[in-house]
Amino acid sequence: MYISKEPVSVLTRQRDNNGRALKLLWQGYRATMPFMIGVIPFGIVFGAVAVTAGLRPLEAVGMSILVFAGSSQFMAVKLIESGASILLIVVTTFFINLRNFLYSASLASAFRPLPTAWKWLLAYPMADEVYATVLLRARQGDLLPRELAWYAAGVSLNLIGVWWGSTAIGALLGNILPGHLAQTLGFIAPLIFISLVTPLLTTRPALLAALAASLAGAILAPLPNHLGLLLAAAAGIAVGVAVEKWNSKGGTAA
Repeated sequence: MYISKEPVSVLTRQRDNNGRALKLLWQGYRATMPFMIGVIPFGIVFGAVAVTAGLRPLEAVGMSILVFAGSSQFMAVKLIESGASILLIVVTTFFINLRNFLYSASLASAFRPLPTAWKWLLAYPMADEVYATVLLRARQGDLLPRELAWYAAGVSLNLIGVWWGSTAIGALLGNILPGHLAQTLGFIAPLIFISLVTPLLTTRPALLAALAASLAGAILAPLPNHLGLLLAAAAGIAVGVAVEKWNSKGGTAA
């Protein structure tokens, strides 16, 4: 009697796929562990600042869950403390987070074949650390879109858990955290982001874009509501695109 072995092979392939997915999930989770050294104090500082500004601990944690964007959360808390209108808060935080649109556009080709549900799940945690880590892995070119998605999920889970948890700790500490310590801890996050971005600057367009954005950011820093940050990002993008076009038209390749 002939017994088809196809069901067994299907189960074997499914088990292998599940094992591969879990392996990539763990790789992504582990890849961001060193960067959490900067995220943890940043989240603690936000939680403490939010509570001292008048938010209840649950509200501070809720903001980290719903917004999930450190810089805009800090700005929102400052505006809330100053009595700003809801419209001003929404518009200001929207402009601060415009860089997330750029992140999504940069990774769109890598995730385009995925189902819509996957794209929605990966859109929520698209923060600086997630973008830089996933882009660096995507450039290796050895992962299929779904495999890269599992890796990105691991990166995201680490950041989500750390950001929510550190915000809760800071919110519970409240006024206990000294002001000078909060400033010191908050300074760590930009240093961590620099360490994330530096490995990505491997081409001339990327390097010149980073230099242009840094110079513009330093010059435009006094502008209110983080407008200088947005304009600096635009300057970096413009320079990067211009250099890329120049290379494609016969300029010296990177």
